[in-house]
Amino acid sequence: MIALGILPIVISFALLAAHFLRASQWALVALCAFFPALLAIPRRWAARSVQFALIAAAIEWSLTLVLIAQQRIAGGLPYTRSALILAGIAVFTLAAVFAFRLPAMRKRYRLDKAVNRIP
Repeated sequence: MIALGILPIVISFALLAAHFLRASQWALVALCAFFPALLAIPRRWAARSVQFALIAAAIEWSLTLVLIAQQRIAGGLPYTRSALILAGIAVFTLAAVFAFRLPAMRKRYRLDKAVNRIP
């Protein structure tokens, strides 16, 4: 059951790594490999870090969508297909954040425990 939760997360980071690889941004490619590896640590902070990174990734895909659509429109080229593909990737990446709502993922990363900060 854990594999079903981790799979969309790994796919999202693999797609983002390919995006950064195309631009030769090696540090960001390495960061995309780091976050799925972070899932090996069954702690709340690891899950929250991955969720934050996935939200940032969805924002990156949205910005890329706007940039590519603007470039294609300025060049007089069709942009609908590119925009739909990038929107789909952005939505998939954002949906991967919710993989941590699966009961097995909540249990593994101890997300059900309340955090009491006031003694």
